[in-house]
Amino acid sequence: MEVNEVLVAQVTEDLNTRKILQTRETILTFTGRPPKDASHIEEVKHMIETFPHPNLDGVVHQQNTGGTVPVDSDIWGKLSDFRSLTEEQQRETREFLLMRFSVEDLQLAWDQYFVQKGEIPNCLQYRIFINNWRGNKTKRRTQSLAEMMRTIEKKDDEIYHERDEQQLLHSQLELVNHIYNGQLRRVQDLEQDNNFLRDNIHQLESGAEQDREDINHLREVTGIQGRHVYQLRRTITQKDRQICDQCSQLRDLEDTKGEYGSVIKRQKLMIKEKKEEVKAQSATINEQSATINEINVKNEEQSATINELNVKDQEKSATINELNVKDQEKSATINEQSATINELNVKDQEKSSTINEQSATINELNVKDQEKSATINEINVKNEKQSATINKQSATINDLIEQNHDKCKTMKELSEQNDNLSKQNRKLSELNEKLLKQNDHLNNKLDMEVHVGQTKEQIIAEQSQLIEEQKAIIGEQKESLMKYKKDDKDLRRQMVEQDRINQDLYDQLKDVKMLCK
Repeated sequence: MEVNEVLVAQVTEDLNTRKILQTRETILTFTGRPPKDASHIEEVKHMIETFPHPNLDGVVHQQNTGGTVPVDSDIWGKLSDFRSLTEEQQRETREFLLMRFSVEDLQLAWDQYFVQKGEIPNCLQYRIFINNWRGNKTKRRTQSLAEMMRTIEKKDDEIYHERDEQQLLHSQLELVNHIYNGQLRRVQDLEQDNNFLRDNIHQLESGAEQDREDINHLREVTGIQGRHVYQLRRTITQKDRQICDQCSQLRDLEDTKGEYGSVIKRQKLMIKEKKEEVKAQSATINEQSATINEINVKNEEQSATINELNVKDQEKSATINELNVKDQEKSATINEQSATINELNVKDQEKSSTINEQSATINELNVKDQEKSATINEINVKNEKQSATINKQSATINDLIEQNHDKCKTMKELSEQNDNLSKQNRKLSELNEKLLKQNDHLNNKLDMEVHVGQTKEQIIAEQSQLIEEQKAIIGEQKESLMKYKKDDKDLRRQMVEQDRINQDLYDQLKDVKMLCK
């Protein structure tokens, strides 16, 4: 019966393997890429098998493609000793299988075990096999590597995105700096123009002040000269009046020449002197008049110059007003540009802080990425070490299992020896009972057969010798029994110690497997 089941399972497994290979070739032919994993192949195969065929009138031909001995239960229900376990052990087995492996992996591992071993495993055999199953390890390693690659690609995308944003912010910052530098150069040019205009205004104001001072000086000089001319005219008028008076006196004196001849001569001399003085004064007055005329001409020229200067001063004042208006406009423009520059500086500072924060974030991400890479490398190293440790512990467990088998054989041999000793002990007891019966019989015989000629002392001596021999045999048997019991006790103690060591190794192996996951 078992051979038939194995043959049926083998045929089913061969058919299933052929279909799996055909499905894999189909996926590779249509997509140009190999399938992702066993579940991918199983899904495509299931879809092909369950697709309604036109020649079957919508009826789908279904068959058992599991490749295993058909058992209507879950994977753990198929295990040989599952129903003999306690409820706690059954629950722990279910949780161990469901929490660590998918249903597809459990089924594939079951199929693979049945193909390799040709028998239904128990719980411990199946757990050891699925933990060491290469497909499971490859899948978990592939999944973990794929997840790590996806995480690394995601981090790379985030870093590239942050770099793009940083480059955009740098370009915007360069544009703002360029605008700021242009505005700053324009403000500096406007300040230079403003300073140049202020210098021109100061020069014009100083020139106008100098012209005003010259005009005031000329007016003072002209006033002094006018007062001097007025005094000269008054003096000339007084002299003319004196001359007229003297002429009238001369005419009066001519009438009285005789009397006043000498006086007339003196008067003539005086008049002559006065005329010379008047001529000299007239010449002086003429010179002064010419000078006054020249001064008047100069005054007129200076008045025209003053008017021209006043016109120029008015023009300069208008220019100064225009320049002041322009200066005010430029000051307002400078203030607006300063406000704009301040706003740009604030924005620049905000962007700089944002760039610094983003740079810090990028540095943190790079550090985290490096830490994760280091952690991944450490995990890989730990996985390799743990794999080596697991292999060593597996070898140790196998050695311990062999030792357990050897000790079990030894225990069986000791049990057989104990049974033999017990049988011998029972035989000795029976022999002792027989000897006691014989002793009683001999005692009775002694009482009854004294007349035979044997003395009672001889019979007692023979009986005592037999009893001593029996006691010696019983002592040797007891010593052998005590020795075997002691050996049995030592072996049992070693077995307990070995079981404890096995349990510790199993717990360590379980912890290592948990860490590997």
